[in-house]
Amino acid sequence: MERRIRLFLFGCLVVLATGAAFFVRSPEVSISVSEIIDDPSEFAAHKIAVRGVVENESLDEVERSFWLSDSDAVIYVDYGATTLSDAFAEGRTILVRGVLEQRDGGWVLAAEEIQVGCPSKYEAEDKG
Repeated sequence: MERRIRLFLFGCLVVLATGAAFFVRSPEVSISVSEIIDDPSEFAAHKIAVRGVVENESLDEVERSFWLSDSDAVIYVDYGATTLSDAFAEGRTILVRGVLEQRDGGWVLAAEEIQVGCPSKYEAEDKG
């Protein structure tokens, strides 16, 4: 009888561990604006997380857009589907989750979520 209980508990543990593997998401790795600009078609129509700095004097509250940059490139962000937090400001490092779309011959990041916070949260994994 004791052996049956142990086997049953072991089976439950295996089922729980397998189920947990389906629900636990690995940490999302953000990409830079330069990586997108280097090969935008690789990221087109996919949900991506992009880190960058909001360009100064680029926020357009009427068009609900701004420019996101890193040291080498810029990309237009349409935030019409989301809202900006009170912490959002030009010159700050942010993380934008959204879909890269081609519009009028250019690339636009259609934002679904914008996070403002400590830049170290958005560092890419070391590839080397």
